[in-house]
Amino acid sequence: MKKEEKPHFFDRLYSAQEIILVLNGKKYCVQGFHENNLAHMYLQQWEPEIDDAVLWSYSGNDMVDCGDNFLDAKVFNGKSFWEVEKEIEWVDE
Repeated sequence: MKKEEKPHFFDRLYSAQEIILVLNGKKYCVQGFHENNLAHMYLQQWEPEIDDAVLWSYSGNDMVDCGDNFLDAKVFNGKSFWEVEKEIEWVDE
């Protein structure tokens, strides 16, 4: 998938909207917010519940910086979004 092939996903990611996805039977939420003049984004595992549910977080100058970091971070069992995107089930699209 390229950014131009799935603009809705990237619009949501870069505008800090909640995105829910399922991968290998686990449900995740990625979302961003602004606080203290910074953009923040996190990935949380919703199901099954775990003690440390926030698996990844990042703070940057803007949501594009945060979103790009998320796409490249090895947050899905040592793999990046790009390595698993074909296996993702989109819950809220």
